[in-house]
Amino acid sequence: MSLPVAAGAQSAQETGPEHAQTNYFQLVEDARASMMRAPQEALDLASLAEARLSLDVSAADRPEARATLNWLRSEALTRLGRPQEAEPAGRQALADLGDNPAPTKLYADILVAIARIERVTGRYGEALENFQAAYTVFREIDAPRSEAIVLLSIASIYRDAHQYDRAVDYFLDASERYDGDPNLELAAHNNLGNAYREMADYPAALDHFNRARTIAIALDSTMLEARILSNMAALYVDMEDYDAADEALEISFAQIDSNGTEWARFLWGVRAQIAFGRGEIDASVAAISQTFDGVALDDTTQSFREFHDAAANIYEAAGQSQAALPHLRAFKRLDDEARAVA
Repeated sequence: MSLPVAAGAQSAQETGPEHAQTNYFQLVEDARASMMRAPQEALDLASLAEARLSLDVSAADRPEARATLNWLRSEALTRLGRPQEAEPAGRQALADLGDNPAPTKLYADILVAIARIERVTGRYGEALENFQAAYTVFREIDAPRSEAIVLLSIASIYRDAHQYDRAVDYFLDASERYDGDPNLELAAHNNLGNAYREMADYPAALDHFNRARTIAIALDSTMLEARILSNMAALYVDMEDYDAADEALEISFAQIDSNGTEWARFLWGVRAQIAFGRGEIDASVAAISQTFDGVALDDTTQSFREFHDAAANIYEAAGQSQAALPHLRAFKRLDDEARAVA
């Protein structure tokens, strides 16, 4: 799975007192700084900033200030695994800028946020168009770090489409264009690990996951480390090293908190893969049911694609063909969406 992801964060109640008297501008900066490491905290800070907007921002600047807050909400919700909630915030951020937005960094950032939602919800053509539009703006305003972020996102589209060589080229290009930023390096290594895993180059995949984990530890982000460890566990399943997979997954489970509840369902998916690999069919059925608990199978996002495939195999092995069929259909839907990328 791609990064960025949610990290351990304070709840709104916990965040509030510390920032109660902080002005709008500082709250926005704090939200930006928290976004990759702790998107729930960023979401909470955006809400606090909204309460300060009319006090700290001039009337002329309020449309842009509102756009900034809606952009922050959109980014945070996407990173928390809630793209359906994120999209209205992203669209509103764009509307806040008016009919003909100037080619500013905020405008391009909003396009990136919308494109990320479109990617995870399977609208790859629209996502690619918005990523490319954002990239054009970033080039125009000379924002190399933002250019690199867009390249990482485009690479993820090609990885989803099984165009792994092309994806690797984009990941490497992004990391070379803006070297030295730990957040970008972490995302690049994690995504390279995913790409090499799909290419069955397991030593290269493990090397990149280990590099990403080292950076997550240096950033003191247990949630980012948990996400990387879940990817490592899935890799160990492919390598048929189930003990190593168990060890990585147990650490991952221990590191997520209440803000990672939605994302925890994917850890259960990896647990199901481990049990299935060991031939423990009943345990794998129990685990995969946790992944899809309360989920509408006809409306899942790309994050579920691998686990639909696993579920179909698990239910078929358990003699539950009727339960397997909806997962086969969902996997084909998601895979076809991804492969449609030119």
